Amino acid sequence: MRVLSTVLLGLCLLPGVAAGRSVVFSGLTWDVRAGAGGPGNGCWSDALDAVWVDGQGLHLRMTQDAGGNWCQAEVIARAFARHGEHRFSVVKDLDDLDDDLVLALFAYRNDFTEIDMELTQAFNATHDKGWNVVHGCNFVDTHAVRNIFDFTMSGAFSTHKFIWGPSQIDFESYHGHCPTLPCGGQMGSGWSYTGVDVPNEWENLRPHISLWQCTQSWCQGDGVLDVAAGPHEVVIAAYDGSVVKAMAEVAYSLPVQRDAGLRGGSFSSTNYGGEVGGDAEQRLFGYGNDDSIFLSPGAAPLRVALRFDLSTLPSNQVVAAADLHLGFQLAVSASICPAGNPPPKTDPLFCYETFKVTPYLSAWGEQTITWGNRPLTDGTEAIDACFPESGFNPSASFLITPLVDSWHSGALVNHGIELSVESWETLYPKARYYLQREGVGFKPEMTVYLIEDVFEDDFESGNMDAWDEVFP
Repeated sequence: MRVLSTVLLGLCLLPGVAAGRSVVFSGLTWDVRAGAGGPGNGCWSDALDAVWVDGQGLHLRMTQDAGGNWCQAEVIARAFARHGEHRFSVVKDLDDLDDDLVLALFAYRNDFTEIDMELTQAFNATHDKGWNVVHGCNFVDTHAVRNIFDFTMSGAFSTHKFIWGPSQIDFESYHGHCPTLPCGGQMGSGWSYTGVDVPNEWENLRPHISLWQCTQSWCQGDGVLDVAAGPHEVVIAAYDGSVVKAMAEVAYSLPVQRDAGLRGGSFSSTNYGGEVGGDAEQRLFGYGNDDSIFLSPGAAPLRVALRFDLSTLPSNQVVAAADLHLGFQLAVSASICPAGNPPPKTDPLFCYETFKVTPYLSAWGEQTITWGNRPLTDGTEAIDACFPESGFNPSASFLITPLVDSWHSGALVNHGIELSVESWETLYPKARYYLQREGVGFKPEMTVYLIEDVFEDDFESGNMDAWDEVFP
């Protein structure tokens, strides 16, 4: 296990750590998932016979509840993946893995930020067993970008790894276990991904290992796990990855201080601060919501100005992460996300779009800002974010850590941000809108996670007592 002592500790964070059962495996603490949720059949067990560690390694086993329903198994590391190699040593003859089951070895932030290696016969009609996948906002279809390969096992041991860099992810799978690969034949030819959806380190993906049952309508298994053919179990002999262990944090919830709509075209001199309800917006889009601000391209594009007050944050602590939360209102249909308009999304259920979060360079007032007089923005600090899935009234969270860190450290003056979909402005008209602070319902807010400042010099100078104090 390679724990990176040279990474600035202010990037370490573990929000929302499960308070339930955990195990220690390959030098890390892993939380055992329990309860309901996707993917698969929706049941996750933290029972002692579902997840355990012994001399062989980490065991993940499908188990049945009192009603005979199958439950899945997953562990989540209390650490954040960093650039470098992430290697999983598997003990299982994958040719014999039930055709309804999926072994997933992955680093995950959310559905738009994931590096995934899945071993299964459930995903296509030819039962190809190897699936390397990068999930992001800009993927071109409902299955993200992926490499599919098949293999035949030569024993029960295999090694699967990805090497994550700033602009490229390399995937490799091999037969056997050994310190230096390859020690057996390669499984498939490997794959390198260099697209726009390579995650950033500051997005804090966490290593996951899961065994789940593919029950969706597109799954190619028979839909039945045979008790007599069990136990349905996989062993992970070791995980070796470049990670930073997570530190305890304090969360601060900041309501939006001011927000305003911006509209171009013939409305560029109109102020849409305060209670919006602009007649032009309502007539244009017909949504009838007086408490919303819009984002849209087109001849009269719409943008949003926001500012949060960070003055209550302790100055002697470091920003570990910052989430922007918006209550989006959106109506998704094939006409809103038509095929052929970049990025093409042909399935309304997977209608994700990108937008930009860009900081302002000077002050503005909620009751005076317009499209025509809005401040200049700093494009070098812009962050791309992703719209949520289809549906109405979802709350969406977007990680904007580097920007908030620059504000908090004083490297950048906090004049607020502008949300835009400028890449659409010459394309097919689309619109998204969110609940503003004067409305009823989910208000814009920001959650900032802080940790006490720990100086990197303590570790570079060999002060391992400080290291042990932070990471016991």
